[in-house]
Amino acid sequence: FFRQEKPMKWQLPFILLWQEKYKNPGEHDLLSAMLRSDAMSHMSPEEFMGNMILLIIGGNDTTRNSMSSLIYALDQFPSERAKMEQDHSHDLAVNAMHEIIRWQTPLAHMRRNVLEDVELEGHQIKKGDVIALWYISANRDESVFPEGDKVIVDRPNARRHLAFGHGI
Repeated sequence: FFRQEKPMKWQLPFILLWQEKYKNPGEHDLLSAMLRSDAMSHMSPEEFMGNMILLIIGGNDTTRNSMSSLIYALDQFPSERAKMEQDHSHDLAVNAMHEIIRWQTPLAHMRRNVLEDVELEGHQIKKGDVIALWYISANRDESVFPEGDKVIVDRPNARRHLAFGHGI
């Protein structure tokens, strides 16, 4: 991000905010929580900017796509729409949200670098290999989600989705 000699104009407010929160962390804000976490407490300015870009772009794109997917899904699966029209409970709404992001995974895959040799279901994966984790495939796995190609707003295990991966 800082390949240029100095930060670009749009980066300056974020850098100033990061410096301020680093010196004077707040109690209940996301940036202060990030700076207190083991995973992010020693971020360089470049790593911080990378995280800010992920939050801004990722949060915008995934939210917008998930909302559009909900509308599309309720059109494609009228019986599920009827369930939502009859039951306005918080529990069903939350479960339906998980089901939508399972069905139309906002983040299709993520690339990862393998940190140590491992065997996975008979396949050797070597340290340094680059792999792609296809969340969209996992979220349609029929052994976990019967009728995985269908939206079922009251699916009992909808929260088991891997729409954003698992862990850090």
